[in-house]
Amino acid sequence: MTVIIAPTVALTVPSPVTEGEGATFTLSVTAGATPIRTMTIDFGDGSEQSLGALAGTGTVAHVYRRDSTYVVTVTATDTGGDSTTVTSTVVVAEEEVTPLSLTLTSDLTSGTGTAPVNVTFTAAVTPTTANIVRYDWTFGDGTSVTTSGAVTSHVYGPRM
Repeated sequence: MTVIIAPTVALTVPSPVTEGEGATFTLSVTAGATPIRTMTIDFGDGSEQSLGALAGTGTVAHVYRRDSTYVVTVTATDTGGDSTTVTSTVVVAEEEVTPLSLTLTSDLTSGTGTAPVNVTFTAAVTPTTANIVRYDWTFGDGTSVTTSGAVTSHVYGPRM
């Protein structure tokens, strides 16, 4: 009588997982009768990763681009050709979008002045970690400008 001892695999799925952020999976594999030859993880979103001859415990990171429910599959195959497959489900939540708040200040000290008046404007965005690509400024006198920085100046001429 021949007893075949296949590898054993444990998979720990992270929770919560948010789209666009890294998710770290923990894997634990124990060889059966022969050493592990290959191990792969299929993330359920069309991508998979080879883990080689992983033995013991390890982690694998993956970024899901869309919110959905995915079936993650790990397969370990030993040098004798025996394999074990483990599946688990990961639920990926939609990325929370933090609304931006804008505060606009200027160096104009009073409501009037003699034209031409050069005014410097500064935009402060909250949260400060926001990645602002451009600022579109409209000055109220028919002119506008686009900048990559949060500070700009404008010269107001006499009213006609």
